[in-house]
Amino acid sequence: MTLGAPRRDGVANAVTVEGGRPLAGCVRVAGFKHSLVTIVAAAVATGSPLTLDGCPEILETAALAAILSGLGATVRRDGARLDNDPTGIGTGSWDAERVGEVHGAPYLVPGVFARTGRTELPAAGGCRIG
Repeated sequence: MTLGAPRRDGVANAVTVEGGRPLAGCVRVAGFKHSLVTIVAAAVATGSPLTLDGCPEILETAALAAILSGLGATVRRDGARLDNDPTGIGTGSWDAERVGEVHGAPYLVPGVFARTGRTELPAAGGCRIG
């Protein structure tokens, strides 16, 4: 196995595997972060408790959980499982630092607005391109 030239962040651009036998086996793939954001936003909009399995264990998931908790939702994470009960939303506020870490916070705005009648989102993070 050889690694390609590293990018600026130190991660290899490519991995080359050379071998004399066929590959076999299974690889578990975590959930898609964009699906996570939209599904959680829908639960917030409806005010319905939600349990998701297979949530990717990435910054986006942790930040969304923290944002929801800050807004008043009851959120529990157990590995790749996320339990979210948004019925308490409206008793808290947006965590500007966590909102600034991820792209997904704006997806929550319509649901928070529907539940509270008013909301003000701090500057969201994510990709700075464009």
